[in-house]
Amino acid sequence: MVYTLIISCTLLSLLVSIIAMFFFSKPIRVMVSSILPDELATAWSTFMRYMIVVIGVGGGVRIYNYEKYLDTGAADHVPVPLTSGRWALELYDTLLNTLSSIGWLVFWLFAIVMIAYVILKVRERKKTSTE
Repeated sequence: MVYTLIISCTLLSLLVSIIAMFFFSKPIRVMVSSILPDELATAWSTFMRYMIVVIGVGGGVRIYNYEKYLDTGAADHVPVPLTSGRWALELYDTLLNTLSSIGWLVFWLFAIVMIAYVILKVRERKKTSTE
């Protein structure tokens, strides 16, 4: 039963990550294209789409949390029963953790790109004012 929960949470996290990747693909491409040449922008956009999926699944499925449902053999450890309520909580937790991880990744990407964009604009203004 625990293995089914782990697989279900992984699939849910993967599905949410892929949907988020498609949702953010165009904005990432536009932002990266504004500061990098086309060849690099394409590579960075592909890399960021990959990172959305990897970080989404990695952040959504926290495998060490599932050991509470396993019988470890320790005398003082009592496994938590895996009820339908627990299933719902674990799936909800997976959904929130996946979205949170992706949200932080996209936030930092946009913040870094905006800083780079401002730096480039300031340099362009200095070049045009000195000419």
